[in-house]
Amino acid sequence: MASLYDEFVGFCVEAILFYKKWPFYAFATIFLSRMKRRCHKTKSTMERHTKAFNVEAQSIIDGLIVETHETIQARAFIGNEDGIEESVYEVPYSQNYFFSGRDQVLSDLRDILIQSEKSPKLRACVVHGMGGMGKTQVALEYVYRYRKQYTAIFWISAGTSAEISQTFSSLARRLCLPGYNSMTPSKHAEAVMSWLKTRSMHHFGPQRYDGWLTRPEGKQWLLVFDNAEKSEDVKPYWPNCKHGTILLTSQKRDLSHLAGPDIQLEPLDAKDGGTLLLKHLRRFSQKKVHPGDLNDAARIARVVDGLPIAIAHIAGCIDQSQLSLTEFIDLFEQQDQARRIWEQGASASTHQYGKRLNTVWDIALRELDSTASDLLNIMSMLSPARIPEKMLIDDKYTKTQFRELVAKFTNRHLVKRDAVLITPYLSIHRAFQLNLLHRLHNKADVRQAAFNSTFSLVRAVVPKQSHIQAPSNDKWKEYEIALPHVISLQAVYERYCPFIKAPDGFADLLCDVGHYLWERAQYRIGRKTLEAAEKICEHYPNSLTIQQSKIYTLLGLSSQEAGYHGRRKGFEQCLKSWKIRRRAVRSTTNEIDQESLILYANAWNDVGCSLLEYEDYQNAEVCFTKSFKIKERLGMGELNYGYAENEKNLAVVRVAQNDLREALSLISRAAVWVKTHLEPMSAVIQVFHFHWAVILLQCGSPREALTKHEEVLENRLRLFGENEVQTLNSLYAVGVAQSSLGLLKEAEANFEKCITASQDSQWSDECKDRASFALRMVRRQQSKPESENLKQESQMVWQISYPLSSIRSDVKSREQHQMYTHDHKVSFEAGRFTLGKLQLDPVPWEELEELGTSDIGNFAREEISALDMAPNHHTISYP
Repeated sequence: MASLYDEFVGFCVEAILFYKKWPFYAFATIFLSRMKRRCHKTKSTMERHTKAFNVEAQSIIDGLIVETHETIQARAFIGNEDGIEESVYEVPYSQNYFFSGRDQVLSDLRDILIQSEKSPKLRACVVHGMGGMGKTQVALEYVYRYRKQYTAIFWISAGTSAEISQTFSSLARRLCLPGYNSMTPSKHAEAVMSWLKTRSMHHFGPQRYDGWLTRPEGKQWLLVFDNAEKSEDVKPYWPNCKHGTILLTSQKRDLSHLAGPDIQLEPLDAKDGGTLLLKHLRRFSQKKVHPGDLNDAARIARVVDGLPIAIAHIAGCIDQSQLSLTEFIDLFEQQDQARRIWEQGASASTHQYGKRLNTVWDIALRELDSTASDLLNIMSMLSPARIPEKMLIDDKYTKTQFRELVAKFTNRHLVKRDAVLITPYLSIHRAFQLNLLHRLHNKADVRQAAFNSTFSLVRAVVPKQSHIQAPSNDKWKEYEIALPHVISLQAVYERYCPFIKAPDGFADLLCDVGHYLWERAQYRIGRKTLEAAEKICEHYPNSLTIQQSKIYTLLGLSSQEAGYHGRRKGFEQCLKSWKIRRRAVRSTTNEIDQESLILYANAWNDVGCSLLEYEDYQNAEVCFTKSFKIKERLGMGELNYGYAENEKNLAVVRVAQNDLREALSLISRAAVWVKTHLEPMSAVIQVFHFHWAVILLQCGSPREALTKHEEVLENRLRLFGENEVQTLNSLYAVGVAQSSLGLLKEAEANFEKCITASQDSQWSDECKDRASFALRMVRRQQSKPESENLKQESQMVWQISYPLSSIRSDVKSREQHQMYTHDHKVSFEAGRFTLGKLQLDPVPWEELEELGTSDIGNFAREEISALDMAPNHHTISYP
């Protein structure tokens, strides 16, 4: 610009001087003189400077646009127009500038969802329709059009419960919440929403776990649950309040019951569909578009029944092949025999579109080479959303080759790449993914190869658990990322079994993930994964291995966590594990390795825990002593987690035996050891301190017990979230401690919260019944009217309880008897506050003779005696 000004001013000065000196001569010869050439030269120079300035200016403008766009995408905070209040806009996708039509749908959504100040209430709407109908894009467009109506917007991938949990965890990390490294998928909306309400608050104590979403002052928020599959996956995350906004998209009509209003998304009409196609091809402009293109585009939209994803696929094919619209129509009409994508279970709203959508994928897939097809087959077996790119890159290709493959997929709209977050992710449409799996149905060799490759890629990113099943809380983050893909791979195996053969190590992978889910107290999904691993092992019935014993152990412990109804099954599983490890130790003619002996010692501990569930303290003590003896002979002593675990469990026995001093000594020593040697926020530490507090209460130290229970509750809220099993156990324990101190109102409030939160949790029925009974008791102590529903609920367990003759002589009231029975029905891991109060006989082993365990007590005593006489070696030789 400066050069342009200099050139122009210089020319003007020279011209003025020239005309002033020779006015008439200059006028007569202006077109023939030297001045004419000077004019042309100046004009050319100025035009060159002008063009350069325009290029430079446009470059600066483009750079500012890109920089602004990237800044918006990267920032979690967006100021509103008056700059007074900040809002949170956490949507992992940029706006779709190709979006077309749907004006009436968006208008209807706005009428349904925009809050009214006169009648605040929770507003929700479900948008449902066929896969590929554009439900996600409608939700995304709504979010961008009406973002100013909300102070907080969160986008949640809701395909599975694991994906929902993973998304909430990712949001916590994205917002850089204090301590986000310890947050988990089960943190739920409470952690993120609480951060929005109290930006600088770092703790989630017992007075704050109701969450920000349930508070009136946070009413202008929007949750988008995208691509939900099951109502039971969404319900635990559905806020129970009278304000706020929820938009849910799903392929299934039956999810409409989650909200009052619903919108079924219909195909685009020919005009809007044609417009969408031309926008993707960058040929759309109201002034420049050719009438013939409009007609051909509308014709193509009609051919694919206005399905947006099919139109996008066609645009990719046309753009890649450089065909005219007419040429593509001729090509498309030759593909009449393509399979429909929805062969089974299609609803009335989807059946008529499957065939044409499949035809579009036929055209796109034919242009891919074998390497690209292999990668798509792998992606078809993973969770469709948020596949980390780094998971897919292996020795088959370099990063450059991988990017080229991804570019091919994105050009054809087969795969979407999202690099808004720090880690790039790929996603594949569910309908297309199912189509890919369907194509492998008659290609057994290709399918098996794809499954093996997918397993290898997933196994590479899933950490292996400890060989002796020690805690692995430090690996939770890696498991959190990989979990949806392991579950997806498991589903593929179960769908095609026995036609897919499990590769070596697949059962180990499922066992490792089952261990993680057990640690996370996700018992239901964990049992499904472990049962799948067990079935794989059943294909080799003559080869009972140590790995199988680990599966049985985890199944047993998970089942026992359910309480009375899972107790017998859990006991059987732990005994199976014990028998395998016993055989492995006793059948060895040479020296036994230390790992096998540690596992054998752990098996005794696990059987002892099973006996604690039955309150058979006599035989439980024998088992724990056996475990101690083995570890002592290995030279492990007290510097070992397994040893601390034994002490914790033996402390429970000592309380039941009324040896309170020894109980406190054991549990305090064990709890201090784990706190010293494990991560500060380890879930294991919370288990030990939870039992410490339970024992303190029974030893007559209620105030100290309450303080410790509140600390554990706060930590479990951070680790698990407010509706999870471990958190509810601690919340109930806080209520019990408060009740013992006469803090009846506080106890009542916490018991009520337990019951409310348990409706959408995996808390066992036994624990729910116990909480209902405790609530009845504290209300009765306050002379409050008794709820008939609570009375009926708490009577359910009483009807199958033990007779009064089993109660100690110093217990006279029926209520105490009922409380002891409720305590007995829950797992001891949930906290029993009446240990030893029920006079129960040892487990009648003769009833379990089919398991071959009727002599377990005598057998344990015999082995203990043998160990007492054996030398103190790190390995033990059996004859």
